Amino acid sequence: FRSIDFGFANTIVTHEMQMGRRWVHLAACYLIIPAAFYLTGEAFGPTYPSNVSAQDPRIPLTLSLEASLSGAFNTTGAVLGVQLALDLIGKRNVIPGYRLQYSMFDSKCNSSVALSSFLRGAFSHGPARVGLIEAGCTSAAVLTAEVSSFYNITQISCVPTSPELEDRGRFGQHFQVTPTSTSLAPLLVALMEEFGWQKMATIRQDENLFSLTVDALINALPRGYNTSVTVFDQEVTSTNSLETLVDNNKFFDQEAHVFFLAMYESHVRRVICQAILQDLLPPAYVFITLGWFSDNWWDPANEMTYNLSSSCSKEQMERALHMSLSIATDSAPSNNTTPTISGLTLSEYRELYEAEVGSLGVERSYFSEPCFDATWAYALALNRTINDLREQQVFNQAAAAAANLPPGSTFFMENFTYANSVVMARLFEHLSTASFSGVTGDVAFGQTGVQTTNVLQVYQYRLDKDGNLRRQPVAVVNINGTFMYLPNESEATMWPYGVPSDGHPRTMTVGLEVWLTVIMYTLAVAGIVLTTLCILFTIYFRKTKLVRMTSPTLNFIICGGCMVLYCSMFFLSYQPTEKIAVTAFCNVRVWLWAIGYSLAFGPVLGKMFRVYQIFSDPKPNAKMRVKDWMLICFVCVLVGLDVLIIFLAVAIPQSRVGASLSQSSDKPNIENSLLRITTLQFIYTCRSDPTVSYMAWGLLLLSYKGLVQISAIFLAFGTRKVKVKGLNDSKYIAAIIYATSLSLVIAIIAFAVLQEWTNVLAGIFSMGFWLTATMIVTLVFFPKVYNLYKDPTGEHIFSKATSSSHIESQAVRGKVVTLERKIQDLQSQLAGLQAKTTLTLEKTNKGSHVSEDTDISPVEATTLNQTVCFNNNNGSSESRPPATI
Repeated sequence: FRSIDFGFANTIVTHEMQMGRRWVHLAACYLIIPAAFYLTGEAFGPTYPSNVSAQDPRIPLTLSLEASLSGAFNTTGAVLGVQLALDLIGKRNVIPGYRLQYSMFDSKCNSSVALSSFLRGAFSHGPARVGLIEAGCTSAAVLTAEVSSFYNITQISCVPTSPELEDRGRFGQHFQVTPTSTSLAPLLVALMEEFGWQKMATIRQDENLFSLTVDALINALPRGYNTSVTVFDQEVTSTNSLETLVDNNKFFDQEAHVFFLAMYESHVRRVICQAILQDLLPPAYVFITLGWFSDNWWDPANEMTYNLSSSCSKEQMERALHMSLSIATDSAPSNNTTPTISGLTLSEYRELYEAEVGSLGVERSYFSEPCFDATWAYALALNRTINDLREQQVFNQAAAAAANLPPGSTFFMENFTYANSVVMARLFEHLSTASFSGVTGDVAFGQTGVQTTNVLQVYQYRLDKDGNLRRQPVAVVNINGTFMYLPNESEATMWPYGVPSDGHPRTMTVGLEVWLTVIMYTLAVAGIVLTTLCILFTIYFRKTKLVRMTSPTLNFIICGGCMVLYCSMFFLSYQPTEKIAVTAFCNVRVWLWAIGYSLAFGPVLGKMFRVYQIFSDPKPNAKMRVKDWMLICFVCVLVGLDVLIIFLAVAIPQSRVGASLSQSSDKPNIENSLLRITTLQFIYTCRSDPTVSYMAWGLLLLSYKGLVQISAIFLAFGTRKVKVKGLNDSKYIAAIIYATSLSLVIAIIAFAVLQEWTNVLAGIFSMGFWLTATMIVTLVFFPKVYNLYKDPTGEHIFSKATSSSHIESQAVRGKVVTLERKIQDLQSQLAGLQAKTTLTLEKTNKGSHVSEDTDISPVEATTLNQTVCFNNNNGSSESRPPATI
């Protein structure tokens, strides 16, 4: 035999090795089976279909069906799925010559009852069971799956979802249509990511089904979830411990708002009731339950065992579950109109199922569809096995020999016994390679014998208009963890009052106040318009004497700097909420402010220096006069120093400016009494790592600006009494310097102590920049406009030139020198004329006549004598020429 079919031999050898490894474990089970048989055994359950016509010539093949018809978990609705499948299989004659039926027993969701009932039925009167459909609790399925393989009985589970059943070494003949509960872990992670939950409390029952599910959730959290997550795990070891924990209010000590209840529905009812008593109600709290609970499971009237009577009414339970979630594995086909192997579409099956549920009065079950497909998997595998027996003589002879039939006998499927490992191996092979379209989707068992899932379903409990609680599908999550809402569903429809909190205070990234941004943007635009008008004024009147004497080129540079300062307000008074954008804004702000300030203030400082030099030098020298190009170079030096400081700060990684998220000090927390959550408002600020580096470079740049301001203050003080109309702006420039100095001091103080008060800091800096630029523009250009209006030709520029400090401008000094030379010439002429005048007067007194060669008339002499010249002790002079000169 082994030389004929090596694959069967491998299976048998492996099976025998497994028996050796587990002998000790199973020996204990076999010793207690006789006692359990008589103490807890139930009569073998009813057979379906039971109303078979006596004229039906087909030979029955019997499947064992284990269900939980009583106890903590009811699967009556799942049994209906098996019955619908058997009806269709019989009508379509899927197994020619045979009629598939089941013989059912009730495990009562108890492992010992399940094992005793299974063995009693397997060895009672009647033919051997060709397979076992497990539609009961996981605890019962684990024990029957471990024992059934020793009797060459394959088992397909359509209700249990425990990942424990994936162990091929322990459960060699087990298959599972329902995906394991550990596949729910990506769904739970996707929920936490979608709704921003970072804390979840789990309450699990002390069974492997639930413990492994919670463990899978905890292990899945780091995968694709980059935030800190806390899972509070609470284990319930027995009914007594459940009562104790609930009575002592220990379930909700962690102050979580999201609870995953990994337990049977009877326990969930008790926990939900305790939540009601503690006022943990929606929309502030969310409970996540498993999706395979029975219909109307929340009704306290469904309590069947454990004496877990609830003190809460059905209406209270429905109110507490409103907007809570239910999760389930779901591999149903995406197209409900595609026919399955049964000839029914998913929609047609559900209509048929609903009709049967209504007529029989049983509860709907999530597992009816997996049990429907499990029955079809058995039918198709038996069909192929029977065909092999008919078509493959070698295989038939091997099966006959394994059944101890006489040599040359033909083996038929009805001859199957539990000792026939050959037929079992072939049936196992066909189940392993099964692939068909079922109502749960494409049915195919993986290497572990467990059906894989392609989608995970999210349901939400909702109260309808009539006040009835309904379970509504709202979203799906694919196996990769991608969360997708179903049509007509969204976050707004799921959470009309807002997404519930996980218990952590929420954080919200905010920007600056909108009103602050609007005001500063308005002022910045107004400043840009004003500066543009000043540029147009300078261009239009650049040839007039008044404008030409104020250095138009420097005025253009001043306007450009003010433009840059105004533009910096756009970046100062608006704060993005994305980190990369804030980082860019932080760097742009520094560059615009530093360069704009130097361009706007540099020419002002240069002009002040030129006025100071002119009036402080008693001996004018045209070669030492400060030219415009020198002042432009000075401005370039200031800008170059700005670029150097900022570049060095950027080049050093520790002082590189970036965005840092911190709690806003000038925005209060937002309290939501309905959701019982606190929202902390965070805002991005400009920081470096470490922060001291950023502060050091910022203070260095401000200190450099401060030194420039101190120099300007010195020059302003030295020229404070100069008043030369139209020639310089010393009075206005001094006002600019004093104002900008005060603004800079305030900025330094604010930068040092108001880093966390982002709105205040942005307002101070924005207003400081606006006042600086606006004062420079208005005080430089408005006097020019006024003087040009009063004196368009510039004839009276020097009409009020005085100096209380006896310092004259270079232009006035030149006129004084010219007048002094004329006075000297007139004095020499006057000396000669005085002699002639004396002689003439003497002749006149004698009655003589004036000589014809006289060079000056008496009127001229009188006019010359009216010229007054005087010198002061300081070397300065003042002349008042006659009006005719």
